[in-house]
Amino acid sequence: MKWIKSWVATVPSPTHPDRNEDNLWVAASGRAAAVIDGMGGYRRRTAHGDVGGEHASSLASKILAERLDAWDGLLSMKEAKVVLRQVIEEINARLWQDLNWSGKVPPEENPDGKSVDETSVGAAMTLVAMCDAGTRAIAAQHGDTHGYALKDDMGLIQITEDQDLLTWERMNGVISEDDAVRIAQAIDHFDGVNLTEMMDQKVMRYFFDKNIFGALGVDGTCPETGWSAIKLVVGDRIALLSDGAYSNMSLDELSNMLSYPDDPAQVVIELSMQRCVLPRFPDANELSKPYNMRATQDDMTAVVLEVGVEDTMEGTTESQDDLALSAEQTTEAMPRPRFITEPLAAPNTLVESDEPTEVPYLDLPEDTEETAPPPPAEDIGEGMENMSGEL
Repeated sequence: MKWIKSWVATVPSPTHPDRNEDNLWVAASGRAAAVIDGMGGYRRRTAHGDVGGEHASSLASKILAERLDAWDGLLSMKEAKVVLRQVIEEINARLWQDLNWSGKVPPEENPDGKSVDETSVGAAMTLVAMCDAGTRAIAAQHGDTHGYALKDDMGLIQITEDQDLLTWERMNGVISEDDAVRIAQAIDHFDGVNLTEMMDQKVMRYFFDKNIFGALGVDGTCPETGWSAIKLVVGDRIALLSDGAYSNMSLDELSNMLSYPDDPAQVVIELSMQRCVLPRFPDANELSKPYNMRATQDDMTAVVLEVGVEDTMEGTTESQDDLALSAEQTTEAMPRPRFITEPLAAPNTLVESDEPTEVPYLDLPEDTEETAPPPPAEDIGEGMENMSGEL
């Protein structure tokens, strides 16, 4: 199988319409894709112009094209993990060395004497690739870009887990798993107006917090990749979104947008563009004026892929019934995969397992090291993620 249809759309933030710090990539083979969100709160001035998030996302997409454009989807899941991790480590190294001077930024590019964390650029990324002869897809996660699957028998599910403050605090015991699931579901389904499920201050705190961990290129050591996998059947749609796109709509709205038969990526971006310009809070002097608390002004990118059959794809003997997730696994359409209960593996280590765990059950393999990731970066303003290692 391969992506027989693909739709892409991307627009810059209204706050900086002259540049788009997002990027995207769809393999020439039609069996892998990624969305990349470039980050860089402090734009360094060089002799050749500013250095910012757009340079990080552009370099990452270039490396993906160089290394993975011919991806054929025939590798096993274990083999695919090894290859994808090697490419991710190359992206991290190139961003760190080529754009961030390996942490030794020349003084003329940093006249304000800011720290390495403040001057570095980096990237969040969701990378998805077919494997096992196209019968499965494996997703690699860094940061807060999102991957989704729209399936006839399950509806829309998120196939990646955010590397954000909510995940970090759950993994480190600050909040319980039950609380984390409740908060995540309230945030996912919040339409931006109805506050019934949002009155809890905990929910509001995580809703507005934009701290992340796992960004690529901000350190010489590549952060741990979050892995997940899903079985594919004909008609499935895979969607990859930057935070500027998904932040502007609820999961229910996104499900409707991704179901559109024609150009669902553009439909998602159009709704995000319309919503992002609304005030975030009601006007006390004009209560009838439209507002939406989800309104987020940021670069917006959507990649939507539809799974189909190609006659030349060989190597699979599984039937369509075998490929579908079992009834025992999908007794209900879950708005998010179940949360991992153990910490992620230590940075720069590859989890050795025959298969990444499959959505919706994101249990880690038994041999995963129980080392928590570094804390999320401190937020430094709307639409910007600082890559500092301290809260």
